[in-house]
Amino acid sequence: LLKKPFKRGDIIIYAILVILTVCLFLPLACQKTQNKTGFSVVLSGKEVLAGNFTTKTYDIYDNESVSVIDDDLVKIVCKTGYNVIKIDWDNFDVTVIETDCGTTKECSKMSLKNGEIICIPHLLIIKPIGLSSDPMVG
Repeated sequence: LLKKPFKRGDIIIYAILVILTVCLFLPLACQKTQNKTGFSVVLSGKEVLAGNFTTKTYDIYDNESVSVIDDDLVKIVCKTGYNVIKIDWDNFDVTVIETDCGTTKECSKMSLKNGEIICIPHLLIIKPIGLSSDPMVG
């Protein structure tokens, strides 16, 4: 006499457990991708501005260092100078369009899509959050 490995009731219970497990973890997976697409602006080791590309909003954490020129233009001021960044909400990108440091102005040739933007003279770092990047190699 062959015995069945599972009874009908066992299969129903296992199916319910699998469905409950998926339902519990699915909202967490969706929430992570939704809320974590943006950028962070760090000046002298302190976060002064954070932006969210999904909601097209940003939060200013230091009103002395950050001033809004327009919805997509922000000026970051430090002890040794300033940088003006342009936020491209539709293409999920940030670029430095104006700076007063040095003669080569390397940070104005960088894009957030290539990874972090770093302005060494002003101790400014613009970091991508939740974005894939194609690093520039020089």
